[in-house]
Amino acid sequence: MTDPKKNPKVNDLKAAPGNGDNESRFQMLFEHSADAYLILDGNIFVDCNQATVDMLKARTKEEALSTHPSQLSPEFQPDGRPSGEKANEMIQVALDKGSNRFEWMHRRMNGEDFLVEVLLTPISFGGRTIIHTVWREIGERKQAERTVQESEQRFRTLFDRSADAYLIIDGGIFVDCNQATVDMLKAHTKEEVLSTHPSQLSPEFQPDGRSSGEKADEMIRIALEKGSNRFEWMHRKVTGEDFPVEVLLTPIPLGDRTIIHTVWRNISERKQAQESLAASEKTYRGIFNSMSEAIYVQDAEGRFVDVNDGVVKMYGYPRENFIGKTPEFVSAPGKNDMDVVFTAFGRAFEGEPQQFEFWGLRKNGEIFPKDVRLYPGEFFGQKVVIAAAVDTTERKKLERGIREAFERRGYQVQVSTEISQELASATETSDLFERVVTLAKERLGYYHVQLLRYDPVQDAVVLINGYGETGKKMLAAGHKLPMGSGLIGTAAATGETLLRSALKDDPDWQPNPLLPDTQGEVAVPI
Repeated sequence: MTDPKKNPKVNDLKAAPGNGDNESRFQMLFEHSADAYLILDGNIFVDCNQATVDMLKARTKEEALSTHPSQLSPEFQPDGRPSGEKANEMIQVALDKGSNRFEWMHRRMNGEDFLVEVLLTPISFGGRTIIHTVWREIGERKQAERTVQESEQRFRTLFDRSADAYLIIDGGIFVDCNQATVDMLKAHTKEEVLSTHPSQLSPEFQPDGRSSGEKADEMIRIALEKGSNRFEWMHRKVTGEDFPVEVLLTPIPLGDRTIIHTVWRNISERKQAQESLAASEKTYRGIFNSMSEAIYVQDAEGRFVDVNDGVVKMYGYPRENFIGKTPEFVSAPGKNDMDVVFTAFGRAFEGEPQQFEFWGLRKNGEIFPKDVRLYPGEFFGQKVVIAAAVDTTERKKLERGIREAFERRGYQVQVSTEISQELASATETSDLFERVVTLAKERLGYYHVQLLRYDPVQDAVVLINGYGETGKKMLAAGHKLPMGSGLIGTAAATGETLLRSALKDDPDWQPNPLLPDTQGEVAVPI
């Protein structure tokens, strides 16, 4: 081993004749560098800077000096070679070639191994050669490189094994792709796909009528401007069959240029399913809207999921006004017990059909009754309640009319009985006529009642009794109607009862100024 006392140090270099300021600058750089600087003389470290001491976690320089590089290293290097043998080889390479840069595993004083990049540079000094040594710790860099390599390997694995087609666009041309791309295009090799523009793997025109070449360039430009671009595209297999894909373009900086990572996902089945669903919905919508009843579809919370045209017509609101709302939206204020309504809804949702009356409020403010029936059902896979409603306004009017008619008929029968009893007690004809007119007018609620009798001499029906003062005036005036003239004369001539509920435009009606409020008339021959 070389005598340490004869080994040069930095101070010795400074003191050498002719060194001057250059040596001073070298010493300052040597001492203050963040990298570890050392001097090898005869394969032994004879000087080092403070960065070396810190890197080795030594207490003083002396712990690092007078040592062979292998003494500051583990017994073996990562490639399995003995550190002593390999260190001598690296020094010899530097002497032979003028420098040598390589990676080396050193060991700190606490036993921790660490990786450095070593640069050995031979320097002639005093008739012999020493070696200026630089250590730069690269543990973090190597870890980062490993991380990048692992990331690249994962990306390559994902790229190659993805079920979606993965491609790389560089300069508008496909330069790489995975096997899924080859399979999707029914190509034989990647070479059939690469070095092509996207439009070369597409029909001449896209479904929107635009040129594939023009549109592809636009989609790439949008991806570059916005950072990504997702869209649908029609590609063409090598066999000539067109198929739809969803495309995702993602720009990736690579050195001084930008490449575009491209993903194709075949959406043929999805598009077919969408078309089938659209056709199914069209059929459903046609049937749904053709029903005369108002049909509602409600979810678990009672919100309207869908309504048909019958509902729109019933309430006057457009369909979208109903969606997401509950029946309270169209409930007439104060007319419905909503607790009862929602209780019935809950029972129907659990499978028990329900029926009840509901008072609705139209858009124009009109309140109306409707009959509602609730049934459990399913709506495109969702459990729902289907409500069917019928406006019962006309039915209620008819029912009320029938009820009133029965009530009126019963009243008429009752009054007729009373009139018969009254008439049976009459002793004079004039008294009989008076009672008939008075009872018919007052009990049956007519505007005016009168009796006329046929006079063969005049061939006319002549008034014999009329109600009240009007009747007396008409009797005094000798009121009569020729046979076959007017409603009364016609009834007398034909022997048939005639009823006119509206007389305004009736050609047979002859108005009387003493009865100006007459609107309808019935003539009954007896």
